[in-house]
Amino acid sequence: EISACLVGSEMCIRDSLYTVDKRTVETVKIFNDAAHRYQDKYMDVSPYADSLFLFCESLSSPESDIIDVACGPGNVAKFITDKMPKAKILATDLSIKMLDLTKLNVPNVSTALVNAKDFKTIDRQFDGILASFIFPYLSKSEVIDFINDASVKLKKSGVLYISTMKGKNSESGYVGPEDGIQMYMNYHEADYIERALIDCGFDLVSSILQPYDYGMDKKGDDIIIIGKLKD
Repeated sequence: EISACLVGSEMCIRDSLYTVDKRTVETVKIFNDAAHRYQDKYMDVSPYADSLFLFCESLSSPESDIIDVACGPGNVAKFITDKMPKAKILATDLSIKMLDLTKLNVPNVSTALVNAKDFKTIDRQFDGILASFIFPYLSKSEVIDFINDASVKLKKSGVLYISTMKGKNSESGYVGPEDGIQMYMNYHEADYIERALIDCGFDLVSSILQPYDYGMDKKGDDIIIIGKLKD
């Protein structure tokens, strides 16, 4: 079990303990071990600039209160703060090493050790939620639960940003070399993400497929969806 607390702050969220399943523990260990390599590869989010700009423009105020769920090294949080310096961002992750990098890369954001599956327990609401590539580590049912939780944690007209890897959900499984480190990846389909958003009271601001080269001769599409909660 892992307690969630704001890192580098006197404020702590200790009301609840989060039970972390074995697969999540495996994933967190991989990200802790590879934090700097991940930062070197993914710190530049310019391929997603257009959709991130649209997220910013869809927010109600330049001083919006935003949560970046599974923030990684702070790559998206840095992009948002550069665009909206007055925004108040809470960056959360289950990897302590990623949170350490976030504090270095974006020192003006708050950070918290929080399981993405339990971000709803944070006792505040937000104008915007960033779910940038957390869905590959959530099952289909957990994705639908996440969207439902987002509809509760967002204020009226709040904005949810989603990016994830497109693929048949039935083909989810462990990826990586047979003699090396493997990670469980969940692939998702845009139709049920969109349907969950609509069912939870969101209007679709944008839904696109964006080609991406994952390296090692593997190419695919990313799903990028922005939803805005109805008043």
